[in-house]
Amino acid sequence: MLGNRPYLGLIGVNVPFNICTVFSAVALPVCVVRGLHAPLSGRSVPSSRSPRRLWAARCAAAALTVLLARGSLLVGCLTAMMLLLWAAAGMPHGPASNGLSAQAAPEGLRGTCPAAFPYSFATADMVTPGLFVVLYGVNRVLPWVVVGCLAPAASVAVRPLERRLTRGEAARRRGGEAAAEVNLTRA
Repeated sequence: MLGNRPYLGLIGVNVPFNICTVFSAVALPVCVVRGLHAPLSGRSVPSSRSPRRLWAARCAAAALTVLLARGSLLVGCLTAMMLLLWAAAGMPHGPASNGLSAQAAPEGLRGTCPAAFPYSFATADMVTPGLFVVLYGVNRVLPWVVVGCLAPAASVAVRPLERRLTRGEAARRRGGEAAAEVNLTRA
């Protein structure tokens, strides 16, 4: 598996997506309680839509909220942001990325590659708190700006990997369909 650079690239590019997912859970409570001295609510409602654009939108909304809103408006904006953007961006990513991981695994590594893919989730879980602390220490808006740029950057990086990794799967399917047609014509 270590020789399969496209698959290793998929694992690597999945880390920024997962940082986007983990980031709000790590950053938002600190920003609300310590940085903004506002009350914290722990509710979230799952939803689904296109995560790549929504992660960037979520971070932009959080940065604007941190800069502009105060008092009850702040709490309302943060609640809306969490309910509408965070859940909508994060929920579909796990299943979609795991599906791509399984589909992209080479024939001889169908067990090994998908077993290694969760390291991208674990890496994000380990990196995100430190990333937040460093960025928040510089400026309270900087974490949202940096993480908001991760999703679009990772989206650009994953596109050629998706095409390259799923090309083999499409060829295998076409080969299987051609073999099935040959068997049908012979029968």
